[in-house]
Amino acid sequence: ASPLDYLLKYSNVSVVQLRIDHENHYSVVVLGAAGDLAKKKTFPAIFQLHLGRFLPANTSIIGVDDPTFHADITGTDEFWERRLLPFLEKEKDWASQDMQEFRKRMHFCPVSLSSEETVVALHKYLEELAKGRAKDNRVFYLALPSFLFGRTIAALRTHCWSSTGFCRVIVEK
Repeated sequence: ASPLDYLLKYSNVSVVQLRIDHENHYSVVVLGAAGDLAKKKTFPAIFQLHLGRFLPANTSIIGVDDPTFHADITGTDEFWERRLLPFLEKEKDWASQDMQEFRKRMHFCPVSLSSEETVVALHKYLEELAKGRAKDNRVFYLALPSFLFGRTIAALRTHCWSSTGFCRVIVEK
């Protein structure tokens, strides 16, 4: 098959990373990750970005939620099996290798925003993921009720802000 056949079949061109970026690490942190909207909309959308090869290879996706609201989710495996996989499998045009690669990017960290220790633990976890990279870039996606936005951003800014890369906050509503 020719490259033209590929273009005609998929009708769009993906980003191709021609050189390996050893300087940056990107963390997409979804707060409220075990909630209904995140599992039905947010993570399938991120999965589509993965399928389209729009995420840099050095991107980690971290689901964060309060363990008091979702006691059945204690780690990445439970998060993947109980929350994400049933919804990701409904997406179109993926192969088992795509799902395995996406799973390798996925992490889960239980965080209670009212507990400074758990927010600091998230910060250390993100630093560990970015270990060996000069820039630790973070995107925080708030899939939370609006009354939590101010307190959440204050906690992130105080205890979980990267000192070496950019930080961005996206509010879902």
